[in-house]
Amino acid sequence: MHDATMGNHDAAYALLESYLDNLALEQLERIVFCGDGGSWIWNGAEKLCDRMGFDENKIFQVLDYTHAKQNLRDIIDLVCPTKQAVTTKKWKDLLWNGQMDALEASIKALVTDKKKLTQALKKFTNYFAANRKRMQYAHFSAQGLPCGSGHVESAIRRVINLRLKAPGTFWLKEMAECFLFLRSQVISGRWKIFMDNLISLARRAFHACIIAESVQLKNTEAV
Repeated sequence: MHDATMGNHDAAYALLESYLDNLALEQLERIVFCGDGGSWIWNGAEKLCDRMGFDENKIFQVLDYTHAKQNLRDIIDLVCPTKQAVTTKKWKDLLWNGQMDALEASIKALVTDKKKLTQALKKFTNYFAANRKRMQYAHFSAQGLPCGSGHVESAIRRVINLRLKAPGTFWLKEMAECFLFLRSQVISGRWKIFMDNLISLARRAFHACIIAESVQLKNTEAV
């Protein structure tokens, strides 16, 4: 299922919550949140879980492994060039296995320049240590959980870029919001469901109008 919004972070989580409200969540074995290292993603996810009262044993937060490797590369580049090849393999193994303490110790041992070490440890603290629980990739993989958010990246291209972005194309925000929703229904294979629901709503609204007019007519005749 795909969907999107032109709104801010709060609007995105409100949209997600509206979908979750319509699911039989008690029947789910696990709920997985997967994204990059943006702090707003994880702050929003945890607030959402608290609001909805999820069983914390069913919740998994996974920080995209590719993004994690890209940020690890920033630290690897601070190691002297002659040691970078070996360091890359070692640190990626530590990252995959979620061994953050060992990774920190290795950073301290291999980044010898004081200024570069300060940079490296700042990156480690703000990104890797802060997301420790979201970087247990070997554990996630063993349980059949996704270790990347590639499906989201693909959806951005298929839902948004291919429909809303084109040379010389301009949108009103309200219209873009509508087309995001419609495009999401198409890409998710839910177009028939959407149309059936729309027709059903239109019928109910029409019947309600007929009944209201009938009641009004009877009241008028009675007077």
